[in-house]
This record gives sequence, structure tokens and C-alpha cells, in this order.
Amino acid sequence: HAQRGSSLPPPIIKLLAKYEDDPASLRQAGIEYACNQLVDLGRHGVDGLHVYAMNQPDIACAAAEAVAAAGLRGTPWLSFTPSREPCRRRCA
Repeated sequence: HAQRGSSLPPPIIKLLAKYEDDPASLRQAGIEYACNQLVDLGRHGVDGLHVYAMNQPDIACAAAEAVAAAGLRGTPWLSFTPSREPCRRRCA
């Protein structure tokens, strides 16, 4: 799984294998994985994070909701690149 000297972490390889024939589920699993990383970093004292949601507001909403659900609401280290589209659901 290495390209040009890089490799993917085992949990990502497992996700790719599990959802290789289901792009929608793979996308959702990837978003959940990323949200878990944000929460873990926040709980371990990271100085700052910036989420690039690539004009996909559902990703930004999921990240904001995960951070709020973990009790990290108002944490100054989490910011988002603006999206061209508004979030279609209420974000935390």
C-alpha cells in the first residue's frame, strides 16, 4: 500500500477494504474517522487545527458536531475553511 515511500495506517486500509464496493459508506466511514482524529487531538492538547472541507458543508458540520459532542465546544483551535454552500442541517 505504499506509494513513493508513504503508507496508509492499518485502520484506513481496513476501511478501504470493508467499503471498497460501497462509496457512500466509505465516505461516511472516512468522515467518522477524521472526526475521531479531531476529538483525539483536542483531548490531547493540540495547539490548533484547521479543517478544509473542500466545499462540502456536511463534512464541516460533522466535525463541529463531533467536537461539541466530546465537550470541546468553543475550543479555539478548531476552524473551518468557508464553504460556498450553507450547511443544510443545524451544526453544533
